[in-house]
Amino acid sequence: MKDLISQYYRLFVHPEAQKYSIASLDNSEIKYPHQKDYLTESDLVASIRGDKSLGLILCQDKTGLAKCGCIDIDIPRDAKDLSEALTIAKNIVKSALELGINLYIEYSGNRGFHVWVFLEKAITHEPIKKALRAIALRANFTPQEIYPKDSNSNIKLPCTTHLKTSLRCGFITPDFDVNNPEIDLESQGDLMAKFELTALDKIINLSSEVKSENKPINETRSKEEIKGLLESLGDHPSCIKHLLTNGAPLEVDYNQANLTLIRYCLTKGLNLEESLKLADAMAKNTPETHSTSKDYEGKLKNFRSAFNSALRNSDNYKFECSYILSGVKENEAHKRGCIGTKCSIHKNHNPNYQKQSSENNLEADTNNQKVSDSLDFLRVNALIFDAMINLSSEGKECVKSQILRQSEKIVQKYLTLVTPNLSDSSKLLETEVIAYFLQNTEAIIDYSDIFSEGFKCTISKFESISDYLDNLYSLNLPSPETIEEYIEEIRVNGLKIIATEKIYSYPNLILKSDNISDIVSKIIDDSEKLLTHSVSDSNLLPTSEKLEGLVTQLLSEERTAIPTFSEDLNYLLNGGFSRGRFYVISAGPANGKSTLCLQCADFASFKGYRVGYFSFEMSLDQIFLTQISRLGEINSGYLENKVYFKNDSLKLKMFKTIKAYHEDYSDNIYIIECDDTYTPNKILSVIKKLKLDLVFIDYLQLMNSGDKDLDNNGNETIKISKIATELKRLARKSDTPIIAISDINKTSFDNAKSGKRGLDMTALRDSFKIAHSADCVMLLSSNDLEPKNENDTIKTQLDVVKNIWEKKDLSVAKMIENIDNRTQLSKSKADTFSRLYIDKNRTGKIGDILFKYSKAIHKFEPLNYLHSLQEKEEF
Repeated sequence: MKDLISQYYRLFVHPEAQKYSIASLDNSEIKYPHQKDYLTESDLVASIRGDKSLGLILCQDKTGLAKCGCIDIDIPRDAKDLSEALTIAKNIVKSALELGINLYIEYSGNRGFHVWVFLEKAITHEPIKKALRAIALRANFTPQEIYPKDSNSNIKLPCTTHLKTSLRCGFITPDFDVNNPEIDLESQGDLMAKFELTALDKIINLSSEVKSENKPINETRSKEEIKGLLESLGDHPSCIKHLLTNGAPLEVDYNQANLTLIRYCLTKGLNLEESLKLADAMAKNTPETHSTSKDYEGKLKNFRSAFNSALRNSDNYKFECSYILSGVKENEAHKRGCIGTKCSIHKNHNPNYQKQSSENNLEADTNNQKVSDSLDFLRVNALIFDAMINLSSEGKECVKSQILRQSEKIVQKYLTLVTPNLSDSSKLLETEVIAYFLQNTEAIIDYSDIFSEGFKCTISKFESISDYLDNLYSLNLPSPETIEEYIEEIRVNGLKIIATEKIYSYPNLILKSDNISDIVSKIIDDSEKLLTHSVSDSNLLPTSEKLEGLVTQLLSEERTAIPTFSEDLNYLLNGGFSRGRFYVISAGPANGKSTLCLQCADFASFKGYRVGYFSFEMSLDQIFLTQISRLGEINSGYLENKVYFKNDSLKLKMFKTIKAYHEDYSDNIYIIECDDTYTPNKILSVIKKLKLDLVFIDYLQLMNSGDKDLDNNGNETIKISKIATELKRLARKSDTPIIAISDINKTSFDNAKSGKRGLDMTALRDSFKIAHSADCVMLLSSNDLEPKNENDTIKTQLDVVKNIWEKKDLSVAKMIENIDNRTQLSKSKADTFSRLYIDKNRTGKIGDILFKYSKAIHKFEPLNYLHSLQEKEEF
């Protein structure tokens, strides 16, 4: 089973965001309802065991990329066996082999086969479809279905069970028996392991041949050429006759049918009176069961209004067959009056037309047709957004039926001449925002001040808005913080468009106006109104509106702080590192600041938190060596010098330590070696991608801000100030504790070492902005103080803390003295006392924490004494 699952992921299944469906049998009809959650390995196991029959959406959710595709070949209903379909499949495989492409045949479990291609790298579905169509046509076969049909199309997963026949589908071998189509499930994994992946360039090159290899595709004709051809007919073309005789098709929006007729009338040169006669015929003959809410008079009124509007830009309205055939299923074009290649107006509009018999001569495949002239696109997200705003303002529910009704009323406003050139990320951003509003309808009213012009994404106006909404309702959403970020981007885009339009209108107003003061006042009023749209209403609520959430969070028993390995440090930090806070740890060279942070990182990962350690200084192998040294209490010099090759007991100890590290730590800690590209914004994206709970940055002065001018101008203070501010913003935005290591300046380091002055916030290099941005500033000292003269004894950092407490509380000073007496310092481990001074701590305490620092094994041992203060605290 593991081998088969492994091949699923190699050939079909995306490692993440894989949508799927579960088949169900409803009155002998198999349905594949899409599932809201993503596919998991347990679903695959259930399919292999026969507990579920799965369908796969080949295109990955959000990216729309597919790593495979197939041609669906079914046998006729009156066929005796599978022989005919298998012969076709083999011919297609042979045709592909001649092109250097490997295809593989799968028995569908019922009445046909799927011929699959697998790619080295995932791409969009269109090139896959075109390439497979080209291969099939080379084999003299016109495919009716090629998957993926679109980004949401579903196909049965190989090796699952067909619900009608209870047979397994699966890939066939040369000895496959069409009379006894059994699939050996046990051998499928080994069989699929031999499948070769096809290089992308072969698919791309082959897909570009589709036009030249097939029948001629639609010729581009001017409006005048089409008009001349229409006049030569002496009558209406058959498709228009069908529209006039039968009325608007039930599956076509009446406004769309109106627009099709208007294009025909304007292209032919008919005036309104002549055109209304045709509109009258279509209105009278449209079935009463049509979904339009308009009566006979309403239909004509609508036509008259739309005609006059189109007449003002008549050059943009050209008649083409694609309007007649919009939404038609394959081989059903004759149901709209299309006569295929017999049409003298658009004779070559059908690239896949085949004259099979006198009975199907009217059929036309319209898959590759595209609407090419004006107002063919619909700003669908803007339409849905405004429809929801209108419904909310009227106190109506923002449910699908209401949104569709509202959209019908205002749709004309959102038709556009061109589709903007948007990146995939911009399209996805918009889609997720609209999906968020649809799935959280109560939120829409908070964003009524956003201009819908900020939504730029379009679809063909002939695409179903209902289907588009269904996709949005099932879309998985990013975090609320990410959605808020996306909404603000749309707000800014809308403001830019509206502001630009107004600015361009002012010069004309100024030239025409006799009173310049009125225009100046208008400009000021417009600017003030735009300013009110620049901030989200949801961010401008009184505290009373947010009080419930604040109290709920306060009363929650969930611990929000991530503990450290030191009880005293946890005490001063109110439990540990708190979410959304920015911490700075600073020290001079060789005082153990990286060691302290790494030890905190290891402890958090051991406790199950996901930790990111962004290292700008040490490499991964250096960090790993210090981790093993600390965990196993092995002198790191022995590891660096590979002494374990000569010492078996040391080698055994090292391997035991590595095993413990692997089992208890390695799954939750991410050591990231950083280069100049790791700016605060990039770190934020990594935090979100890895869903980190705790972040360490080693260290601040080696980072770049992301502003090239700032990073290269040599002003270190301004650069570091910018980075510190961004890290503070990053901590709050990601709701993650961020601990950054910072240098101290040489003067402060020398003063501290000589005992002239202890470390404080002024010791921070480029100190002001770092100290200002940080929620907590910690200063680490591990050096003994230099004696002032020959007779002075050396003072340790423990002595410094004891002297401080002798002036404040003698009982605490005595406790520290006891710690000094019982703590043994080992020369072999290069032990020394270390002091961590918290100089700034928003909502927390300040004070000193003591450690024994073993430099040789990169380890801090807490010397806790502050519990006595906790016992004295009054509540």
